[in-house]
Amino acid sequence: MTAFRWWASRRGVVIPAGGAGKLKTTIQNIFVGAVILWFAFRDARKPMGWEHNQYAQYWNEFHGGFVAITLAVAAALTVYSFAVYLYRNRRLFSDRAQ
Repeated sequence: MTAFRWWASRRGVVIPAGGAGKLKTTIQNIFVGAVILWFAFRDARKPMGWEHNQYAQYWNEFHGGFVAITLAVAAALTVYSFAVYLYRNRRLFSDRAQ
């Protein structure tokens, strides 16, 4: 998207952030936070004596699934938002655009 915005700016068009892109960024930030939390919890289990705690195991499995789902949603939104940007700015690809 950065390269597309740069290319569009060279043609005199400013492409503002859209709703799909903002939602994608929000989901990506949730994913990054969830990954950090997941690894921190996983690494804290042994020193805290939670290795064999059934609730800790459940949390670890739930959180791992949550991380996987947020990654999948972020990836899908990335593709979708880029397609929306391309569609909304399709006039840039015609010979008449200046």
